[in-house]
Amino acid sequence: MAALLAGGIAACGTTPYKGDTGIRPFAFDLWDVHCPSGLRVLFERAPGSTTAGATIVVGSGSTEDPPGLEGLAHLVEHLVFRGRDDKSVPLQGRLWEMGASNNAETDFDTTTFHAFLPDQSLRRLVQVLSDSLMNPLRGIDEATFLVERDVVRNELRERHETHSFGAAYQAAYAAAFPEGHPYRRPVGGSHDSLSRITLADAARFVAAHYRPENMTMVVVGNVDLTKAEDFARENLASRMYGDAQHARPISKPPTFALEPPALPPDATLRHARAPVTAPELWITWTMPGGAGRDHDIAGLWSALTFQNFYRGRLQDNDVAGVNLFAWPGVQGSTLICRVQLTDGKHPDESLRQVVAALPWIGGDEIYLETRFRQLKASLLRELAFDAESVISRSRRRAEYAHLTGNPSAYAALVEQIRSITEDQARDVAQRYLGPERARTVLVSPLGDDAPPAKPIPAARDLATIVKHEPLSQETLRNLGSVRHTDGLRVTKLDNGLDVVVLRRPGAPVVTATLAFHGDRASAATGLAGAAEEAIEFRLEESPGEYGISYRTEVGFDLSTSTVQAGTANVPRAFDMLQFGTRSLDLEWPSDKFREVRVPLLRRHEDSPQGRAERAFWKALLGDHPFAAWPLVDQIAGHKSGEIEDWLGRIVTPANGVLVVVGDVDPAEVEGAARDSLARLARSGPALPAPHAVRPVSRPLGVKTLDSANGFIVTHRPGASQAALSLGCLLPPVDARGEAADEVLARLVGDALENELRQRSGSTYGVHAWTSMLRGGTAMLQLEANIDNARLPLALASLRAFWQQAMRDGVSAEVVRAARDTMSANHMLRYDASSALARELVDLWNQGWPLSTLDEQPAYYASVGETQVNETLRVCGGNLLVALTGDEAVIRNAIAARKVLVRMPAEPTSAPPRAPTSGPGDAPPVSPAP
Repeated sequence: MAALLAGGIAACGTTPYKGDTGIRPFAFDLWDVHCPSGLRVLFERAPGSTTAGATIVVGSGSTEDPPGLEGLAHLVEHLVFRGRDDKSVPLQGRLWEMGASNNAETDFDTTTFHAFLPDQSLRRLVQVLSDSLMNPLRGIDEATFLVERDVVRNELRERHETHSFGAAYQAAYAAAFPEGHPYRRPVGGSHDSLSRITLADAARFVAAHYRPENMTMVVVGNVDLTKAEDFARENLASRMYGDAQHARPISKPPTFALEPPALPPDATLRHARAPVTAPELWITWTMPGGAGRDHDIAGLWSALTFQNFYRGRLQDNDVAGVNLFAWPGVQGSTLICRVQLTDGKHPDESLRQVVAALPWIGGDEIYLETRFRQLKASLLRELAFDAESVISRSRRRAEYAHLTGNPSAYAALVEQIRSITEDQARDVAQRYLGPERARTVLVSPLGDDAPPAKPIPAARDLATIVKHEPLSQETLRNLGSVRHTDGLRVTKLDNGLDVVVLRRPGAPVVTATLAFHGDRASAATGLAGAAEEAIEFRLEESPGEYGISYRTEVGFDLSTSTVQAGTANVPRAFDMLQFGTRSLDLEWPSDKFREVRVPLLRRHEDSPQGRAERAFWKALLGDHPFAAWPLVDQIAGHKSGEIEDWLGRIVTPANGVLVVVGDVDPAEVEGAARDSLARLARSGPALPAPHAVRPVSRPLGVKTLDSANGFIVTHRPGASQAALSLGCLLPPVDARGEAADEVLARLVGDALENELRQRSGSTYGVHAWTSMLRGGTAMLQLEANIDNARLPLALASLRAFWQQAMRDGVSAEVVRAARDTMSANHMLRYDASSALARELVDLWNQGWPLSTLDEQPAYYASVGETQVNETLRVCGGNLLVALTGDEAVIRNAIAARKVLVRMPAEPTSAPPRAPTSGPGDAPPVSPAP
C-alpha cells in the first residue's frame, strides 16, 4: 500500500507579531510504502539536497534484554557494524567504501541506525543496509565478539565511571521506577551482565527482534515519489521487502502507558557516588508514556523553570545551577531536574528550596500565559531548525512514525505544541509533577577515598581488521561535487563591519553570528573569563516573544553573539544583536559570582581533570597567553573598569563580522544589516593577530614514550580508565596546509583506533583533531579513555606507532585512506545553517578566503605522503603525552609497555568513525563505531 502525503511546518505571515516565529510555511512530500514483509518505508523527496540517506528503527531496545543479560540490545547494535558480507567485508567497511557517514543509538524502546552520503549513491546504501540488517551477525567469530564486548564495556566505563552523566542518570531512574520495571535497568548493562552475554545470546536476540515487521525505514533524497514502490522492491534485500504472495500487515505502534508507573514507596533522599566535581541533586518525576502533549508540556515547564532559576529566583547560595529535561518512553516518560551544588552542605534544605520555587508548585507564575506563548514559539523554532537538517529530519521522522504510526512528524508536533493551553499545563503539573511524586538522589564526588577500580578480565584475542580498498573515482567525484558557498555575498558597511550572507535553501530559518576578534592573547590572564562571567545583555524586546534564540560566547580566540530565527524575523533579530552589543552591561563582581560561581570554579580547578588540563596546556604552549589557563583568583581579581576597557577595544565594527546563513534573499538581508548594524558606531582598529607558537624540538619529543618520567601523570583515585591526551605543535600554515594537518590527525587517529578499539577493544573510541588559533598557532590533539587492564597494550601500541612513523614514515596508501575519509566527512559537516555560519566565522577569524570551505575536498586530494611525513616528524619532535587515572596502574603500565606485542609494520586504513558525543543531557545511548 502506498500513499502520497505532505507534512511540514506552517507559521507566520510577512510581518511577525509577538508569539510569531517568523517561519514561513513549508512542507515535505512523502510516500508511504507498506512492504509485503511488514516493513514500513517512508520516502521523503529532498529536491536540491546533495545529501541523501536512510534511517532504520528497530522496535526493540533494552527493555527486551533478558533478566541478567542487561546490555544485550546495545551490544547487538555494536555487532551489526562488524557483520560481514560474502566478501568478508564488515558493514562499517562497506559504508566507508561509499563515502557514507553513519551512527546508531540504543535506548529503552528502540535501536536506530542511520547513514548518509552523496545523493548519487542512495540506491547502493539502501541495498547494503537492508542486506546487513537481515543478517547482522554474519561472519562474526568469537574473537570479534569478545573484542566488541570489551568496546561496550569501555563505553560503560567512559559514561559511568570516567564521566558522570551515565551514573547520575542510572541513579535517577533507579530512584524513580519500582523494582522490576525495565526502565530501572541500565541500557548499557553492567560489567557483570556483560560478562554473561555470549555470541549465542546475541544470535537469539537478533532472531527474535531484527525482523522486517519490527522495523520502520525512512529514505531521504532526490527521489521520484511516483516510483517509490519500485525503488523499495528493487533495492531492499528480498527478505526485508517480502513476498507479495505471503504479505504481512505492518506492525502496530506500541501502546503507550496511559498512567505513569507506580512510584517506589521510599521517597527519602537517596545517595549515590559518581565522578562529579561537585555534589548534584537529581530530582525525577514520572509521567504517562509516549511522545504526546504531556511530554511537550513537560518541555515547556522545563524551559520556564530554567529561565526562572537563570534569573536568580532562588536565594540558596549552595545552588549553582538548575537544568531540566524531559525524556519520553513507551512505558513511562520522565521529567528530570538536575541541581548543581557548590558544597552540598545542606542538600535537604537545597532540595526543599528548589522544589518550592518550581513554578508549577510555587503557584506564583502570574505571567504564565505570556511565558508559555514565548516558549511555544521557541519550541516551534527548534523544530524548524531540526527540519533544516536532512540527518536530523530523517531520524526524527523514523522514530516518530515507528512509535506513533504518524509519518507526518513535524506537522503533528507543530499542532501538538500550538494547542497546549495554560489550563492543560496546570493540569499535567497537578497530576504528575507534585512534590509528593518527586524522587531524589544526591550524587556526591568520589573523593580521595574512592576504592580501587574492580579489575575486569579483558579478552585475550585480537579481532581482525580488514584492509579497505581506495574510494572509487566516482565516489570521490560525488563527494567533491557538494558545494556549500555558491551565491556567497560579501560586503563591508560604512562603519567597517564585514557582512557575509549565504543563502541556504530549505527550511525558512536563519543563523546570524556577530563575531569580534578577541582572545586570551589580547587581555591579561583571566580577563576574558571575567568578561564572560560579568556580561549582561539588555534588550528592548524579549527574543522569546518572537521565537528568537540569543546566545553569547567569549571563546579561546573569538567573541560571538548568535541569533537563530525564522527568516521573516531577521530584521528584528538584527536589531536585537545591535542593541545588545551597544548596551553591554556589567555587574562585577556580582553576589552570585562571589558566593556561587567561585566555589564551583575552585572545585573544578582543584579536581584531577582541572590540574591535568593546566599541566598539559602549560607544557604544550609554554609562556604564550594561550597557555594561561586562568585560575579563579585571577578571574576574580580583575576590576570592572578593566573589563570595560577590553570590551571597548573588542566590540568595534572594524574588528567584527556579521555572518548570516539561511533561506534568505541576500540583498534583503544586506539591507536589513545596514539598517540595524550601521548604528554600531564605535571607532577603533581591528585587533592584531597574536604571534604564533611555533614547534620547537623538546628534549624528549617522541622519546617521551620510552621514558618512565616522560609522561604527564595526574592521579584520579578509583579510576577504571586512564584518560590519554596526546598533543604536539605544528608549523603555522595556510588553508591548504590546514587540510594536510587534518589528514595527518585523521591518519594518526585511525591507526590508533584500529589498534585500541577495533583490534583489542581497549577503548570506546580514539578522537584526533587539529586546532588552528588566530595568528597561526596550530596543534594536533588526540584523546582516548583506556581501560586499566589494557593500558600496557595501548601504550605499547602508541609507542610502536610513533617509533615506526619517525623511522620509516607512513605510506601513500595510508595517507590516501585518511584523505578519502576527510572528503567523506566534509560532505556532512555543514548539514545545518549553524555549522555553515560557524565555519565562515572561523575562516574570517583566520583571515583566509571564504571559498576555502568548498575547496577543502580538493585540498585533501592534493595532500601527499612527503608533506604528511615531514609534519609527522615535526609533531614527533615535540610530542607530549598525559595520562589521568589511577597513578599506580599508570606507572605499572608505563613500565610494562616495552615488552608487549607491537603494532603491525604498516597500519591498516580504518573506516571513518561516526561522530560520537560525550555524556550529555540524555539517558545513556550508544553511538556506534
